[in-house]
Amino acid sequence: MINLDKVAVTTSRDREHQINTAKDISKEIGIQYIPREKMSLDSIKTKYNLSHLIIVREDKIVVDENYFFHPGMAIPRIKMLKKGEPDPMVQAMDINEGDRILDCTLGMASDAIVAGFAAGSMGKVTGIESSPIIYVITKWGLAGYQEGSKDAQKVMRNIAVINAYYEEYLQKLPENSYDIVYFDPMFEKPLIRSNGIQGLRAFANYAQINKKIIELALKVAKKRVVIKDWKHGRLFDQLSVDNIIGGKYSSIKYGFIKK
Repeated sequence: MINLDKVAVTTSRDREHQINTAKDISKEIGIQYIPREKMSLDSIKTKYNLSHLIIVREDKIVVDENYFFHPGMAIPRIKMLKKGEPDPMVQAMDINEGDRILDCTLGMASDAIVAGFAAGSMGKVTGIESSPIIYVITKWGLAGYQEGSKDAQKVMRNIAVINAYYEEYLQKLPENSYDIVYFDPMFEKPLIRSNGIQGLRAFANYAQINKKIIELALKVAKKRVVIKDWKHGRLFDQLSVDNIIGGKYSSIKYGFIKK
């Protein structure tokens, strides 16, 4: 994981609302806030001996001028759902209106957005992200992203984002507190390349789930636990998951364990 002592937050301009957001980020994840004061970003990084710099811009939060929030394939997937086309993840989750969904590996929240849309206005999606930097990018990105349909934007605003390790968080939850618990562990090789998303892999947590984690998830889930893997992955064999959707013509597949 990234050493937060080497990370700071600043603004693109010395505007009050940007400064307030930067200070909120500083306080929330415990990093230094540095007033911009017309310094170049390179000058700030050199002066304060930083490895990474989070910049609050007018329209987005950016890391090192390159990496930022984007919902990925969530928007086109929602369009397909509106047309009545099936989504393998939604099928594996067996989402119903009003379901409570816990995404233990939120990342950039693409899957959480789709799940939230499928669960409807009465549903609840909570996302856990262990990386403080990805947490910041995603939390503020979901709150301010302006593209896509109004439906998709509404779903984004309703996702609760928590900076925590999923094992620790799961241990604190009561039984059956969510209907569905979902895992999308990081693949060693990315399947989707994006200028905004790809660079964030450097900040990600590559911990893999095991049977102990699945047992915790099954305690929390009322209906099922769902795991994502790529089609050549061996995770389902390791976890003894027999119910699998996708993978034949798709690069990814979803396994699920019913309660």
